[in-house]
Amino acid sequence: MVARNRPRTLYELRNPGGSGALTARMNGPLEWIAAIGTMIAAALVAADLGRKVTGWGFVLFCAVAALWVVSGLTTRALPIAATNAVLLVIDAWGVWQYLLNPRKKKVIDRVEKVAAKIEREVKAEEAG
Repeated sequence: MVARNRPRTLYELRNPGGSGALTARMNGPLEWIAAIGTMIAAALVAADLGRKVTGWGFVLFCAVAALWVVSGLTTRALPIAATNAVLLVIDAWGVWQYLLNPRKKKVIDRVEKVAAKIEREVKAEEAG
């Protein structure tokens, strides 16, 4: 027999003496770190500063998706947890595509050399 006063879930541990109604609170430090990290990752991807920066944006997306999964599970916000579990897989694929795929790394190295030369040519055209 389980004692009624003993918390049974992480949510109850985080919200002792709650009303018993299921009200997920998502306003703690974990959620703020995840929210800010999500915004930074989105900015890294949107800035289009090159494949490596975009790849690191996907790494950050993976980290914050994992935080959102933990937050969603501990607050019983299952849609948040499920959505971010799927996003974690998609973001991991982005890490593979932008940072880890050996064939693409070779192509990127060659393209970056040509891109730097083209950028210098465009700057010279605009200046002249």
